[in-house]
Amino acid sequence: RVLDSISPKFDIKSIVVTLDYSGKQSISKGDLVYNVWDNCGIYDTTYSKYDFDLNDSGDLFIDVYVSDIHGNTTGPKQVKVTVLWGDADRDSIPDHIEGDSDFDGTGIHFFYQTAVISLEQEENA
Repeated sequence: RVLDSISPKFDIKSIVVTLDYSGKQSISKGDLVYNVWDNCGIYDTTYSKYDFDLNDSGDLFIDVYVSDIHGNTTGPKQVKVTVLWGDADRDSIPDHIEGDSDFDGTGIHFFYQTAVISLEQEENA
């Protein structure tokens, strides 16, 4: 039987997350960690937050944990995640607003108002 008392080692990296047209974005387990090492094997990588939305705009600090197959855990290590509003066409209007006329965050409500002008002609007798 192997007695493993050595916790995993890992490095973290800051990232920038750009929100999509719906005003949301997610990260995956490999986005914030690299150089992960353990003498017996890595079991899991866990973040304190995976999903971001309009309320997360700016710099956030996320806790990162890495566990090995014998239950040893390293963390939390804090890493900076910068959340930006998307602007794919670079017109300084966030994508989630451009296509969202009712500003509910879905980015799918387009509507156009059309003015109808009615001209009445009077006949002069």
